[in-house]
Amino acid sequence: MIEKSYRWHTAVSDPGPHAALLRSLPSEVAELVPLVGNVLVHHSRVKGFAAGTGRLDDGTELRPVRKVLDAVVALDDTDWRRPRAAGRRLVVDCRSVAVLVTAVLREHGVPARRRFGFAGYLTPSHWQSHVVCEYAHAGGWTRTDPDLARFALAQEEFLDATQAWRFSPQEQERFGYGPAPEMRGRWTVRWELLRDLAALTGFEPLTSDGWGVVKRAGDGEPAVFERIAAVSTRADRLALAQDPDVAVPRVITTQPYLSGRTYDVDLVADGSLRR
Repeated sequence: MIEKSYRWHTAVSDPGPHAALLRSLPSEVAELVPLVGNVLVHHSRVKGFAAGTGRLDDGTELRPVRKVLDAVVALDDTDWRRPRAAGRRLVVDCRSVAVLVTAVLREHGVPARRRFGFAGYLTPSHWQSHVVCEYAHAGGWTRTDPDLARFALAQEEFLDATQAWRFSPQEQERFGYGPAPEMRGRWTVRWELLRDLAALTGFEPLTSDGWGVVKRAGDGEPAVFERIAAVSTRADRLALAQDPDVAVPRVITTQPYLSGRTYDVDLVADGSLRR
């Protein structure tokens, strides 16, 4: 069932003063994705890119959509239908591409949401952590990878974190953040379960944001992960999201994998959380 509440902006997806810009863009995903690709570019496709060095085109740690759009416009305020030269596209990761597409769709009244999970088409060595957009289409949810312009993803292409959790611990060694064995495993699915729950209940985090149960030391297996994987309705997810183990606090720790920094963020001051 399509939850119509996903038409509404969260603090993260709210475009603020850029609402008119988003309404000027097409709501058809196949038309929208190429335009987003004209203004955003994944860091892996920018030769020599280094995050955290003060580059004007570095958007890898921008959380709210309105800040992403501020940076896009500052780099180049021309029509999005015109491809931009190198250095005039904002450098981001898959999360920011997905959240911007989600924001445009919501601005047009289309229910849309981000999903954290794992893609099987990014590398032959493992299922790589990835973020896609899921939107209402033909009476159901359709997943698209807007960063790579892959539309109507099949389940054998992308598994959300809940689907990945249903595999055995041995099978979960195929899921993770890199080809090295220590970067894969059940622990990575736990992190994505938490982020996916947050994205489905009002806070779309960065891929480097962490809080609650996943930040605690030890190798225990709190029952809350099974509870996250078991809920399927928005009402049940919202109720679970109040659990102290998984609730998004005002201040979180982020550890961007590109810059290597670790620092705390006040999400209310950042404009990413409403309190």
